[in-house]
Amino acid sequence: MSDTSDPYMAVLTEADVKSGLRLSGEMGWNQLPADWLLYLRQGHVAGFRNGDGTIVGTGAAMPYEGGYGYLALVLVTADWRRRGLGTRLVEHSIEWLESRGMVPLLDATEAAAGGYRRQGFEPRLELDRWEADLPPAEGAAVPPREIDLATLVDLDAQAFGAKRPHLLDDIRRRAGVRGVIGAAGKGVAMIRPGRRAAQVGPLVAPDDATAMTLLGEVLQGAAGAVIIDVPKTRVAFGEALEARGFSRRRSFLRMARGRPPKPQGPGLLYASTGAEYG
Repeated sequence: MSDTSDPYMAVLTEADVKSGLRLSGEMGWNQLPADWLLYLRQGHVAGFRNGDGTIVGTGAAMPYEGGYGYLALVLVTADWRRRGLGTRLVEHSIEWLESRGMVPLLDATEAAAGGYRRQGFEPRLELDRWEADLPPAEGAAVPPREIDLATLVDLDAQAFGAKRPHLLDDIRRRAGVRGVIGAAGKGVAMIRPGRRAAQVGPLVAPDDATAMTLLGEVLQGAAGAVIIDVPKTRVAFGEALEARGFSRRRSFLRMARGRPPKPQGPGLLYASTGAEYG
């Protein structure tokens, strides 16, 4: 029998990784231990514990450079939904970011977007999640390769609008991550393992042709489930994904509470780093 006493909010630590994974796994989300550890080490994660100490809800905030922060991992276990815990966790994360002078950003599902609007968030960008089940590649798999951090951070900032060195350095060092830099350093693509699918992103490029080339290169040797979150305006790129066997599965709405980061090079974003990072 589950504990029915009122839960209390607490700041979570690295000791709570398994509890976070249990909640994100319950929702079918894609996070690995490394994703939770990154938020716990570099950001701020709050949670609700019930009377026996079990974590029944979480909300997380990640600071980025330039006065921006990302809000993610808002999760409440099934038995405790519709009791206001998620709203309180979002409010707590907003307060944590804004008290540090940061503009909160997030990627919302269509179902959650209405609630975030009531909390002062406004839509800025629509993204579609594409997914494919890729067959095993013929021949030897392409080995993982570390890419230059300075180049990666600069290209990502041009597309996202804020520098995120701690995030990107953590991701590029994970086991199984592959990265590709475009010709003359004019684009980048990464792919990383996930709980249920590998995730492509960020993918930054100056044009459709470069983006398609980078996608092909980063997918070399990839097999099984792969997901990629693409701005809805990337029509030609979406057609290229369809030709490779991808299908559109769901949509996200990039939202900001305040002035969002302004990309240095408008039009460079072809795939975000993922809904938990932006």
